Amino acid sequence: MIKTSLFLLLIAHLLGDFYFQFNAMIKKKSESKISSHIIHSLIYFGLVLIFSLFFEQWWIALLVSLAVAFFHFGIDLFKTFLNHKFENKVAKLLIFFFDQLIHVISLIIASLFLTEFNIVGKAVFVDFYNSIGFNFSIDVFLLYAFSLLFLIQPANIMNRFVLDTLFKQKEIEEEIEDNDANAGVIIGILERLTMYSFCTFLNWFEIIPVILAAKTFARFKRFDKKAGDLFAEKYIVGTLLSTLYVGICLVLKLGVN
Repeated sequence: MIKTSLFLLLIAHLLGDFYFQFNAMIKKKSESKISSHIIHSLIYFGLVLIFSLFFEQWWIALLVSLAVAFFHFGIDLFKTFLNHKFENKVAKLLIFFFDQLIHVISLIIASLFLTEFNIVGKAVFVDFYNSIGFNFSIDVFLLYAFSLLFLIQPANIMNRFVLDTLFKQKEIEEEIEDNDANAGVIIGILERLTMYSFCTFLNWFEIIPVILAAKTFARFKRFDKKAGDLFAEKYIVGTLLSTLYVGICLVLKLGVN
């Protein structure tokens, strides 16, 4: 059951690092306020513990959750130190992705200690799930849940981070309305979810160029405005990143199958 435990830990990571970590907390963490780091780690610990209690004896789940949260706390502190040391935006971007990679590796290691369902885990993920009658395994179901969470908030955050890093200096002379920025976020979410849904459930990969063509047509007037070249560059990079995120989720599905 290593795959099941890993999926649950990854879902806990997405919730803890992207959904339950608010902008105010991120700002305070960037200012090296230990209290904010501690609060974030406690929230992260609680989420990991909730999903770990379906495996092994409760004390094993508790120890694994404590170890993961403590390691997460240390990595976040180290990331804050590096962000203060390197002011270059590209360096900060690399630090961000390296930080996420280390977190994922720690969860992979943690999942090795959560291999067997306990009584509660069997009741929920075997008996109850089988009674629902889905024609796919619990691992595939959890992959769908992970992909849904990943393609909404984390993908948005990573897109914004990359685009801000690459184009921030060029945007000094360009004014972007809030409504337009919010529309871009919503379009990006719908774009990723639509591509993933059609490719996953209908095996209709031809939907990808159709969506990209429709998106380009809808935003075509923006290319004629002032700073149209900048918009075109951001549009291409953002679209390719969104397609990449969908591709990652589709590759994970192949691995599960």
